[in-house]
Amino acid sequence: LKGTLASEPFTRSRRARGEADPTFDLLQRHNFSVTPARFSALSSASRSSRSVSPSRRKSLLPGASTSLCSALLLSGTTLPARVLFPAFQMAVPWGNAMGPLALPHPVHALPHGNRKNFPKFDGSGNQSTDSHISAFIMSCSILDVTHEDVSVRLFLETLQGPAAEWFQHLPAGSITSWATLRDAFEDRYKPSEDAFTLLSRITHLKKEANETMRDFVARFNALINRVPTAMLPTPENQKCFFVNAMSSKVSFLLLQERVATLPLAQAAAIRIEDNLIISGELRKESGKA
Repeated sequence: LKGTLASEPFTRSRRARGEADPTFDLLQRHNFSVTPARFSALSSASRSSRSVSPSRRKSLLPGASTSLCSALLLSGTTLPARVLFPAFQMAVPWGNAMGPLALPHPVHALPHGNRKNFPKFDGSGNQSTDSHISAFIMSCSILDVTHEDVSVRLFLETLQGPAAEWFQHLPAGSITSWATLRDAFEDRYKPSEDAFTLLSRITHLKKEANETMRDFVARFNALINRVPTAMLPTPENQKCFFVNAMSSKVSFLLLQERVATLPLAQAAAIRIEDNLIISGELRKESGKA
């Protein structure tokens, strides 16, 4: 983290000259509720708050001084989710509070191991998406990465040049999981698939454990919409593929609904998931929801 406040507190020379402080502006842009007086107090406190570990500092605000990050941490301040991801400072337009990434809590710390050996991808056409993803998964296994949010953030570190720029221009809030990132990446850089390959993907599609039902419905429909009309599965088969993509518990509950069409099955699946979350059963089933 490159400091802007370590030697020049906002309360004095910068404000005296009428200059805006970049870290204060960054906090405001990310809807972090902090008054100038509160910010000045944090800045002053930061000069005596250097005992926080570097790994925790890095989970705080990109662009802020290390000492200010320590003060924010010690103050018990909770920052919005989008400012907790310094791993992709080069991939996310930090001036835009509504970037592509919208990972749910909790957000886990990045691994301490050497990440220099992770594969890189620039979208030049010299690398296949399959080989890049395989090499990335292998690198994650070496560092014992187990959390999905960590995998997403590490994958963004592998994007370079045009590929990193491509990520910047994805729709706001469109990347909510490893599944949505992988699908977006493959849709952009994988050679066009023929209809038989698409049908195979639909047949074997599974809902990810940490994927919301609404996100999965959108992902399923996006695949269906890419199949040529002449080769579309029958409506009954589309519904069956969707039901089979669920966990055994949700599939069983869906079958009990006896819905006749895919849209009705998808609406029922969303309702079932909402009810399971309210009752606490989904937490017991996945251990993560």
